[in-house]
Amino acid sequence: ALLNLPMITHLKELDLSETARGSEFLTLFAVGLASLKHLVWLGLSSLSLKAEEILVLSRSLSSLESLEHLNFSRNFIGQQGMIALANTNFARMSRLTALDLALNDLGPSQSARGCGRAAADLCNSAASQGP
Repeated sequence: ALLNLPMITHLKELDLSETARGSEFLTLFAVGLASLKHLVWLGLSSLSLKAEEILVLSRSLSSLESLEHLNFSRNFIGQQGMIALANTNFARMSRLTALDLALNDLGPSQSARGCGRAAADLCNSAASQGP
């Protein structure tokens, strides 16, 4: 089963994009995510992810020290999800060179200015982790 991630620790690429999984699956997935020490590419686009799921996933992301590409495009991350990502420990992810956040719904009630600050913090954090 996919949720038994410790059995596939050699995996380098994983694309769950457009798989219509529920938040319960993503919570279980996040628990096993830390065991994928060799993961270089992670695709999580078009999953209808919201801030709550991003928060759960962001707790495991910093353990992926080999990750070079992370795709969160086409979700519903919003301002709170951007803040959760901005609080991720990118210092441990020194190989990350691509972070795709395109086409995320920020919602009409959220401040674009606030989300812009979170995005800027996130980009500055990732950029400052250069070699």
